[in-house]
Amino acid sequence: MPLHRVFIGYDPRQPLAYNVCHYSIVSRSSEPAMVTPLRLDQLPMTRAGLTEFTYSRFLVPWICDYQGWALFMDCDVIVLGDIAELFALADDRYDVMVVKNERVFEWPSVMLFNCEKCTKLTPEFVEDPNVHPLKLKTWTEEARIGALPAEWNHLVGYDPERPDAKLVHYTQGIPYWPEVEGCEYETDWFRMYREMNRIATWSEIMGKSVHAAPNGRTQTAKLQLPDKGAHLEMARKIEQAARALTPPVFDPALTRENPSPRFHELTEQYEQMHREGFEGKNLAPEQTFAGASLSGHVSRVGKMISTLDAKTVLDYGSGKGILYRTDIDAKAEADRPHPKPREIWGIDEITCYDPGVPEFSEFPSGTFDGVICSDVLEHVPEEDIGWFVDGLFALADKFVFAFASCYAAEKTLPNGENCHVTLKPPEWWLKVFLTVAKNHPGIAWQLGVGFTEDGKRPVHIDQHKQVFFAG
Repeated sequence: MPLHRVFIGYDPRQPLAYNVCHYSIVSRSSEPAMVTPLRLDQLPMTRAGLTEFTYSRFLVPWICDYQGWALFMDCDVIVLGDIAELFALADDRYDVMVVKNERVFEWPSVMLFNCEKCTKLTPEFVEDPNVHPLKLKTWTEEARIGALPAEWNHLVGYDPERPDAKLVHYTQGIPYWPEVEGCEYETDWFRMYREMNRIATWSEIMGKSVHAAPNGRTQTAKLQLPDKGAHLEMARKIEQAARALTPPVFDPALTRENPSPRFHELTEQYEQMHREGFEGKNLAPEQTFAGASLSGHVSRVGKMISTLDAKTVLDYGSGKGILYRTDIDAKAEADRPHPKPREIWGIDEITCYDPGVPEFSEFPSGTFDGVICSDVLEHVPEEDIGWFVDGLFALADKFVFAFASCYAAEKTLPNGENCHVTLKPPEWWLKVFLTVAKNHPGIAWQLGVGFTEDGKRPVHIDQHKQVFFAG
């Protein structure tokens, strides 16, 4: 079986493009493919152009010791076909084969080299500033430039749209950038991006290995702390119970624009608490629903932001957004310092929304890379949970993070009712997310639940358990 050698131009300014391109090749090739990044700093030349591989691409035959066939491609492409099919088109009558489209300057963006016929392409030749190898006829004859089918270098934004492209070339930039949002084959690039970043569960990968140890009916890492196994067993039981539940049925007539009368009533109650404080605990207005409950989840959310390369975040039900403020009195915060999400997450575009806080009460427009909803779900009437959770996903482009408490709250509403109006067990909340997430494929999510053995508010911190689920 042949080994197909593929070289991708590496641009240190956009390693993401290289990684997605690499993945698209190896995930669809029916035969072994050896993919190599063509890095200028690893080659005996320094000449560069618009990219570092503008000229270094012509060293592929030299790298291959002028033997066999080898393929070069720019990094801003994805391969939707089988690369073995492209190598099957190799024709010994030619020195190099390209897609001969109308834009001659794009011919070298995908080149199938007949390496033994390209001995003129030496490091000295390519490095010479008086030589222009991008014009293929400067190092080979026109008759020895073979033609590849057009679907093997489809130029997005230049070529007429076609549904059967096997190699898609985002000549004006990969779809990651908003400047090319909506371009042809945009969804295919993001599908490759998501596939490249997926990972199976620990048990699927490590569960049967020598590095795993039995823990009841499950496996855990040998070096894990004793209580970690119990934690995982608890999560497994909750997930099993959730999947066995019948999905809750919500009234389709209820929406954000048309919520239940109870939703309006509770919103007014929360507005009053934000305005007047909580007398029961002598909490001033600025301390009531300040938004500090997210503190324990900042690191977890940060991992999602980093993994999914999120740039914008919406905190839905942010309270007064204390974690994002820069005007907090250091002395007042000395007893309970809060993490600083802007510093930890490395992003500045954080939007707060909370209907009970005047400055954050305007419903956000557009969508966000990530949506956070911590210590909010249990404050929503049960009949409104369906549209509420679906709305979180609808606002997200990449991920949703939510946390729900499954026990009574410390605070009570002005009407005397407990603030946690929807008290459900962890498996119920998980079933809601499993059900709603099916309608939003491609959106990653994490759900955390806090609970106690008896469903009552924890008196001591060690009575409170937390479990997180992901999808």
